[in-house]
Amino acid sequence: AIAEELGHVTYSNFMKDYYKLLSNCCEENHGEIYQIAGDGAFITWKTSSCKHKARPVDMFFDFSECLERTTRRFLKRYGIVPSFKAGAHCGKVISTEVGNFGSEMAYHGDVLNTTSRIQNLCTRLGQEFLISEELYSMLPKPLPHDYMCKKEGFFELRGKKHEILIFSLQRPLTNLN
Repeated sequence: AIAEELGHVTYSNFMKDYYKLLSNCCEENHGEIYQIAGDGAFITWKTSSCKHKARPVDMFFDFSECLERTTRRFLKRYGIVPSFKAGAHCGKVISTEVGNFGSEMAYHGDVLNTTSRIQNLCTRLGQEFLISEELYSMLPKPLPHDYMCKKEGFFELRGKKHEILIFSLQRPLTNLN
């Protein structure tokens, strides 16, 4: 809908500005953008780097704050402010080189599909950020920045044999007094 509203060239510039901010937040949180597909991105971390610091959680909320700080710039330039929802999960992936002409690295594994399915639950549950129990259990506690964690329940995700427990993470409300 945004592409249709802005037109091809303006939308391309909008996404370029959006991904520039995302890339900066990703680098600051030691993540790697594996793939950008349209208006979505897969960001990866080595599991070992997340056991002592909740990097995916920090990344999500750092990017949220970055978009909040740039609201006026996006409104002035494009008349619209970007928003996003995210899902996070952990597991093993296989990295392999694909293609006959030139090479491209591809990641394969159930973790990619599961992460995508978790992200798809965001709208249904009215949440911005959902994570799997598997990821939640390995992150250091307490979570950074006093984030509130809530069990959303068990969900049957397409392509999965068993239901998985999903948690939502939210920033605490700030006291306005």
